[in-house]
Amino acid sequence: MAQTYVLPKGLKDCGETTAEAAIRETHEATGYRCKLLACTMITRAPEPNVNMIDAPHVVKDATEPFAMTLGSLRKEGGTRITWWYLTIVTDGAKREETQADEADACSEFIEVREAIETLTFQDDKEVARKALSLLEGSEMDPVV
Repeated sequence: MAQTYVLPKGLKDCGETTAEAAIRETHEATGYRCKLLACTMITRAPEPNVNMIDAPHVVKDATEPFAMTLGSLRKEGGTRITWWYLTIVTDGAKREETQADEADACSEFIEVREAIETLTFQDDKEVARKALSLLEGSEMDPVV
C-alpha cells in the first residue's frame, strides 16, 4: 500500500476556536508545540471595532486563516470545513509523544517546495502553494 502524505489537520473541539484547534492539531500530528505565525496578507475581514467597506485590504502581522477548504464526508455524509493557518514551531520545542505516535502515522518536516511535490492530495498541494506565496510576499496585490 502506497504512503499518503498530508498536511496536519483535524477536528475542532467544542468550545475551541479554529486557531486553538490549528495549534493543538499541529502539535498532535507532529509532536512539536507551535504558535501562529504572523504574516502580511490580504483579507476581507475588518479590523477590530472598525466599520469598513467590504473590500480586500492588506493587513500586517495577521494570524488569521489564510485559506479554507471544503470536503465531502462520503461515509458519514455532510461537509468538512478546514481553516488553514500558518504556524511555526515554538523556540526550543522538543518533540513530544502524541496520539499520532499510537496511530499508523509518522510526521516529518520537509522544505515547502518538496512538500508541494510530495503531498498526496491536490487540495493540500494548493494550500502549501498559498502558504509559500504568503511567506514569500507574492500575495500582496489585492484581487476583488
